[in-house]
Amino acid sequence: MRPSGPYFSIFESELRVIALEASSRTDETGGDLFGLWSAGGRPVAFLAVGPGPNAVHERAHFGQDVSFLSSVAEVLQDECGLQYLGDWHSHHQLGLYEPSLGDREHVRRITERNAFDSMAELIVTHFAADTLQSLKTDDYSARGVPRSPSGQRGHTPVRIGSFIYSPASAGRPVPCDIVVLPGESPFRQHVARHPILAYHARRPWQSFPMSNVSLAMSSASRSALAAASPERATIQKALAKLIPRLEKKHGSPVEAYEKEFGYVIIIPTGSGTKLGIAIGVTLPYQLLAVYCLGEGCERISDLSSRIPVREAPLGPRLFEWACKQANAVLNT
Repeated sequence: MRPSGPYFSIFESELRVIALEASSRTDETGGDLFGLWSAGGRPVAFLAVGPGPNAVHERAHFGQDVSFLSSVAEVLQDECGLQYLGDWHSHHQLGLYEPSLGDREHVRRITERNAFDSMAELIVTHFAADTLQSLKTDDYSARGVPRSPSGQRGHTPVRIGSFIYSPASAGRPVPCDIVVLPGESPFRQHVARHPILAYHARRPWQSFPMSNVSLAMSSASRSALAAASPERATIQKALAKLIPRLEKKHGSPVEAYEKEFGYVIIIPTGSGTKLGIAIGVTLPYQLLAVYCLGEGCERISDLSSRIPVREAPLGPRLFEWACKQANAVLNT
């Protein structure tokens, strides 16, 4: 089912191309999106192109290889009939999940230069580096919790958010849902064969697991999902009883957040650390992740593997059980 509001459609292969490139670097990287605009004004991306050989990669800045981009745009327009939709880039070090002021100014300049009516933009962040902020975000939540990194270069879980500028000249990005078109883009093989585009076919997109891609979800879709899920009422009642007890025990406020996959609570444990616990809302409820958030939230440790999940109780008592188990791990 398609979202009722604005959304960005993209082939699975292209999402994985983006994730593979973004996860392989700790500095900023990026590329560009090519496809078509639907009659309803929604972008459909058939190809995601990465950075050119002379692109600039810095800690808090990415600059595309303009000569490379011009050549690619010409090839895709002439040979595939695809047009430039916008760009994608990472914000690994900035901690931003939306376009920065610099990004918005960049879009404004491109719009003026090319007389574009609309533009699209994807923002990518390393999931492992932004766990706390992702858990706490109110109006833009992550869809699902990716598996822990496999340890292989290029497989770090990433979060991808989508934005549409329409009219582009206004410079106001609107967050929207991402609709994944299954399988490989019909133009992906063309990339592998073309001399200019083959630069981005050196690593197969299939090598990056889709389970390590977390898609941002708009507030409208999240609210609609919550209203249609009676299971959430049960957890809400359990949290209403649990949170005051935890606050009394620890002497500090406990934060609770509703997410598309379920609920998250963040509990101060003393010594500047916090516990982040994620519970899935699908019956019979599942413990999705337990994190220890170090002082200043700069150190994040995944405690999930050290907790006997098979012994977890069914139902809403799972939160309280997870709290006790996590505290036991921290005290050992």
